[in-house]
Amino acid sequence: MGKAQKEHSILIPAIAKKTYDRLKSDIKFRRLTSNMKQAMKTLRSPFVRAELLHREVDRELKTLFKDPLVKKHVSCEAGCTACCHTQVSVTNDEATLLARKILNKEADVNLGKLYIQGIAENEADEFYKIPYHMRACIFLNESGLCSVYDDRPAVCRTNNVVSDPVECSTEEGIEKPIRLLNTPTADMLIAGAFMASLENGTLQNMVWKALIRLKEARKDKKLANRPLPNGENSL
Repeated sequence: MGKAQKEHSILIPAIAKKTYDRLKSDIKFRRLTSNMKQAMKTLRSPFVRAELLHREVDRELKTLFKDPLVKKHVSCEAGCTACCHTQVSVTNDEATLLARKILNKEADVNLGKLYIQGIAENEADEFYKIPYHMRACIFLNESGLCSVYDDRPAVCRTNNVVSDPVECSTEEGIEKPIRLLNTPTADMLIAGAFMASLENGTLQNMVWKALIRLKEARKDKKLANRPLPNGENSL
């Protein structure tokens, strides 16, 4: 796959991309994407843009979960961490929001682990060569819970499994076919946000870049002029 194709493949998360391709001819759904794109362009703050996306996605999911059948068949629950050992696509805004939490000491993370994960950039094959325990999301705490749950990426919010959770495991370094809750309206919103974003990529890579960028903005030249070293666990 060429460089241009790789960049295009990360433009929109896989599930949202499939939904967008399927529903873009429907004016109702297309309007969701268009409105989100326009909203993103009118907001200057990356933090406000990320929070808007998350709020709108949550609103759509809340409607879905009012259906008792949805609650019955979704197998995800607190402490299930399989998907937290995979690559997650985020917008530049979402990465900036998470990086700010790290810099503000609102999230205690292992930067050495982030460095190792970030080296894989957007390459799934390289990411899955990393040992399973080192692939755990840097925001996953010792109790198996997300330490930034309220600010977790939009993709994390829509990943609700309705198949056997055993199939979610990637301990063998491969992703097995799983069935996810159909979230068309949320997917179309996500597609719009990703289309409007200047850069998208995996959480691991994008948060790393955002940390450096925010450090530069805060005029911390000592750190801004050099990469964070492998193994450094605090800023």
